[in-house]
Amino acid sequence: MGLNQLSLTFKVTYTGSYLSITGKKLVAKLKALQSENEELGRQLRQGRVEQYEVEISLQRKMINELKASLEGELTLNWLSFA
Repeated sequence: MGLNQLSLTFKVTYTGSYLSITGKKLVAKLKALQSENEELGRQLRQGRVEQYEVEISLQRKMINELKASLEGELTLNWLSFA
């Protein structure tokens, strides 16, 4: 049951009674929790993106270091045969 359907159910069923006040409070709390969950989800995704960016940067650095090392070894080998 979605939040909008829940809200509609409380409005139709309990209008004008104590339960309608409780229902409205519950719907308001559910909306607040849903909003909070969405924000936490955005923050979590953003944290993962940043983590992946750092990891990619470290991998690129390592690749460049390996290339430089390999180029150095190739140069030394070439010079030793010359």
